[in-house]
Amino acid sequence: MFRQAAEAERQWAAYAANLPHDDKRQLFREWWAEAEAAQAAGRYVRSCPRYLRGLACGARKKNGEQCRSTTLCANGRCKFHGGVSTGPARKQAGRGRWKTSNWVA
Repeated sequence: MFRQAAEAERQWAAYAANLPHDDKRQLFREWWAEAEAAQAAGRYVRSCPRYLRGLACGARKKNGEQCRSTTLCANGRCKFHGGVSTGPARKQAGRGRWKTSNWVA
């Protein structure tokens, strides 16, 4: 049983190694969603597959080059290119919550 699973993982890794980065980023998003669901349910979260490690952001920067950051968020991009939230102060409802919260500005 374990050998069959390991062999299937090796075959999938060999296939995924030749995929373009955009397709690998889609696989990363799917893995992230599975990992978050498992964590929320209290189940074991398997680590990121080897063929997805070191995947670069790939977004176009202002100078025309591609971003090479490898710290990706749930959407497959780095924190500078759409990875993290802008916070509550950007939307009207968020502004109201922010004003009534305990923050001192």
